[in-house]
Amino acid sequence: MEQMVERGEDFIKKVKENNNKLNSRQKKIIKFILENYTEVGFMSASKIAQKVDTSQSTILRLASALGYDGFGGMQSDIQAMIRRKITSATFVDEMETSYVDSNIKNINQYESLYSRVIQIDLENIKNIKRNIDVTSLVNVVDNILRAKNIYILGLRSSASLASFFGFSLNLILNNNVKILDNKICNLVDQTLSISKKDILISFCFARYTKETVKMMEFAKKKGAKTIVFADDILTPFSEICDLLIPVNVNSAGYVGSYVGPLSLVNFLLALTAFKMGKNAITRLKEVEKYFKEYDVFYSE
Repeated sequence: MEQMVERGEDFIKKVKENNNKLNSRQKKIIKFILENYTEVGFMSASKIAQKVDTSQSTILRLASALGYDGFGGMQSDIQAMIRRKITSATFVDEMETSYVDSNIKNINQYESLYSRVIQIDLENIKNIKRNIDVTSLVNVVDNILRAKNIYILGLRSSASLASFFGFSLNLILNNNVKILDNKICNLVDQTLSISKKDILISFCFARYTKETVKMMEFAKKKGAKTIVFADDILTPFSEICDLLIPVNVNSAGYVGSYVGPLSLVNFLLALTAFKMGKNAITRLKEVEKYFKEYDVFYSE
């Protein structure tokens, strides 16, 4: 984690060291990056150029002017800034700076934090619409519908996403959805039969759990399709997954905000049902019948 902080600070350090050498256009780009780094971290050089009304070559020259070997190096440091932003330690630092007088019950302070939390969540969702191509999400659903078994993994705080996604998919996919849980038994034990006919969908955000990385590697070796939802295109999963969906979990709190990933999950569920058509309707009617038969829900 210390390395992540250093990399995140490297970009700021390079800007300060080279500031006098930068021209007005380059300084304008730097200003845009610093004001929008959570979004810029997932943009291509051409996309950044479009946002600041300049050429892609200008963005590449900026990276060189800051001392990077290429755009990729600069983007890596920007992404490290994002990872640093959502660590627990950073939140504590910000709290100590912003709320030193915690004994003063200032309603304006609370309202400011309230607005900040909501605004960051809104930005996370806006970034999804801007930066994630719907075709990649259609690809996820197509793989789900082709798979014999769908394994879904999310550990620690990501378990909430995996549980909701798996539970909801199971309502229409006839029980071939398996939510992996390391509290029951070893994850490998639960996936011994995984094969090239199956798919593993993982949710994992900084700080990345070793078990998730190992599980992805295991599934890949067994020939299964691997898809991961993560907050960084340079995660440990980037080399071992077939498809990576980058999604921001920026937060004003001490844990990441899963509003963005949950919004994607909602879309994937809706699209799955849409593509299944009458089969989804038939399945849901059957499920509803069992709910009534076994008196699942409370009624007056």
